[in-house]
Amino acid sequence: MSQEQGIQHPKDVILTYKNDPTKQVTLQELLENHNKWLEEINEGSIKNGVRLNFNHFNEIHINSVNLSGLDLSLAIFVGAKISKSNLSEANLINTNFSGAELIEMNLSKANLFYANLSGTKMWGSNLSEANLSAANLSGANLINVNLFDTDLLYTNLSGAIINQATIDLSQNIKNGGTAINGIFTRSANGGYDSAALLPLNPKADSKYGRNVDVVVENLKHAQHLTGVYLTMVGVAFINLLVKSGLMNGKNLSSLPIVGTFVNLDVPLIFNLSFLMMVVLMMIGLPLKKAYEGAKYLRTRDEISKVGNFAWTMTQYINTESDKWERFISYAVRGLMIFSGPLVLSGLYYAKYIPQFSLKGLQFVWMFPSVLLYWIPIIVLGGLSIWLFRLTERFQKPLVFDPRQEHEDAEKAKNAKIDAENEQKLRMQAYQAMIDLAQKSPKDDSATP
Repeated sequence: MSQEQGIQHPKDVILTYKNDPTKQVTLQELLENHNKWLEEINEGSIKNGVRLNFNHFNEIHINSVNLSGLDLSLAIFVGAKISKSNLSEANLINTNFSGAELIEMNLSKANLFYANLSGTKMWGSNLSEANLSAANLSGANLINVNLFDTDLLYTNLSGAIINQATIDLSQNIKNGGTAINGIFTRSANGGYDSAALLPLNPKADSKYGRNVDVVVENLKHAQHLTGVYLTMVGVAFINLLVKSGLMNGKNLSSLPIVGTFVNLDVPLIFNLSFLMMVVLMMIGLPLKKAYEGAKYLRTRDEISKVGNFAWTMTQYINTESDKWERFISYAVRGLMIFSGPLVLSGLYYAKYIPQFSLKGLQFVWMFPSVLLYWIPIIVLGGLSIWLFRLTERFQKPLVFDPRQEHEDAEKAKNAKIDAENEQKLRMQAYQAMIDLAQKSPKDDSATP
């Protein structure tokens, strides 16, 4: 059935039948018939074939209709095309939308418990605060779909198609969450979790792809450069302690290696601050590449290699179970990254970097010099904020699809059993041929 004109109220939406174009019915009549059917079920007059008796919504085509708050439980919308309509707060328990198109729909706060949404196209739909517990979304197209504050307990997301916008819109998910490379759901009582992963279709000129070794190499490179950066910070910190009188510079100067970096001249500290800026940028670039490359990882082995990489800057801490560890991680990462501009600021206030008086014209001539000393501190602060935000992106899990992995393992197991059975049958057939040949009478014609 298709809609002749896009009008908001169901009573004004006229539908025609494909097999009989002359026959027309309003959407309001279909909804009333469905309500009567539900009443008959509740009264017990319909006992068998509950899901099959009412299928008048199959292949229905409607646009821009207000259906909010309606009870459409147990209805069948197989192959339906519904777009830009309002189904907010509707009762859609055990409703079958298999293969339907639900484009730019408002399904906020709808109850989709145990609904069949497999293979649906739901581009740009709003499912915020909806109940999707035990719903089947396998193979559904969830591009630009809003799953904010939805309940995904036992939801099947295997094979669902998502994009980065879906992840960004789908925060605060109940019984699930967002990850670097997808969206995941949780199950209880030993069930299998499920996940919708980002598709393997990076832009042609992005240089990204599914390669766990490249991700790990980028992380190693950033990790080594972090050691270089902290060494530079340590040199500046030693000079700060000496200049502030907290350490004896003469004793330190006698040390073989450390003494070389004590009481450095101002130009050397100034140049060191610029080197810090370069190193921070060199840390951030491979870190960003590692993050983008991690979006295309899919298997348990790939996730394990990257997720367990031993580096504080990218270690994910679960906020639900390890809040104290999350706070420690946050503090340590902040201290490591912001130590550069903090130490340089300390050197400035400790008068290691000269300050100029504000008397007369001297300020006019010396102000550019004072500003020049502050430039690396300001730039380092900005780079530190940028780098810290990059590390915060890693504070999400990397996920694979356990349900799909289980299904693949079962398929492989069944394929192995089938191959073994086929081999046994071949061996039995071969043995039967040998036995038949041995039982057949010998040819004595060649005997003298």
